[in-house]
Amino acid sequence: MMYEVGEELDRHLGRAAELHGQACEGGVPASCGHLAAMYADGAPMAKDEVQAAAYYEKGCAGGDGLSCGRLALMVRDGRGVKADPARAATLARQACDAGHQPACTALAFAMRDGAGLGRDPKTALALFTKACDSGDGRGCLGQAQMSRDGVATAANPAKAGELLELACNREVGEGCYELAVLVARGQGVPQDAARATSLLRDGCTKGDPRGCVQLGTLFQTGRVVVKELNRAASLYREACGKGSIEGCSKLAGMVESGDVIGRDIPEAMKLYERTCQAGVAADCHNLALLMKKERRDAREVLEFDNKACTGGVAPACFSVAQAWEAARDPLKAKSFYQKSCTAGHPPACAKLRKMEQ
Repeated sequence: MMYEVGEELDRHLGRAAELHGQACEGGVPASCGHLAAMYADGAPMAKDEVQAAAYYEKGCAGGDGLSCGRLALMVRDGRGVKADPARAATLARQACDAGHQPACTALAFAMRDGAGLGRDPKTALALFTKACDSGDGRGCLGQAQMSRDGVATAANPAKAGELLELACNREVGEGCYELAVLVARGQGVPQDAARATSLLRDGCTKGDPRGCVQLGTLFQTGRVVVKELNRAASLYREACGKGSIEGCSKLAGMVESGDVIGRDIPEAMKLYERTCQAGVAADCHNLALLMKKERRDAREVLEFDNKACTGGVAPACFSVAQAWEAARDPLKAKSFYQKSCTAGHPPACAKLRKMEQ
């Protein structure tokens, strides 16, 4: 621990990891948890979530509440171990019983949402309230959401605003973002566009990609703030890096069009493929259009247009119909023209009328 925190000895994470490893093997569960955190953070060794989960498992089995709590989050999200909501809830309860407050908050979210165990909103609210009172920002977030939505308590937007401000001040990005939404709407708090923008910025900085996306949209459109396309693209890129599919999609559009940041078709295609695989049907079609321009294999283009058509993108259905018509299969072509027309694509309706004459 002295090596890890630099207390009395110069900080040396490599030596700290070595000693934690010896202590863990010697039956000290807390050291297993510290070693797991090093693997999870990627310092001083390479990041390895499988190893992190294994060491948290060992620490938890030895009774270390912190290890159980962190393992619960990994099991919940499927990081380094198979996702299992029921087991995640059990681990969170075990950690909470051992006095690990963040695990009590995780358990409260599971109880509120019925993730891995039966829904119990009243107990969830009690756990959130206790966590918030003890200084846990995520506890304040959960309590605020229940107050805002009137779950297990009377709806109280003003109280929700106060609790979200506490969460935001305690470095919870979701709290800043959700408070920004209330402030923008004037729901339970005074309406203030400038403050809402500032809160979006705080949410983005503190880890909520939704804040980055919404702030990027303001800079892209010039609403409330001065229009700055480079700034918008930078925020979308930040959101995308934090896992926001919406951020990746908006960035792809800017990269494809070359709005200020320079046109980069290969990057746009990579981004569209990512968002398409995540379920954004329109981006499957955007990818197909770029692939067609780049003279990619027609079967590959058709595959992505098919995905887009299944997702209800009318122009994609029209493209699939054209492909079948070129392949001299009028029945299949007609069925896809029909889908496209029904979805509101006028050229498909015109084509259908022509085929029926």
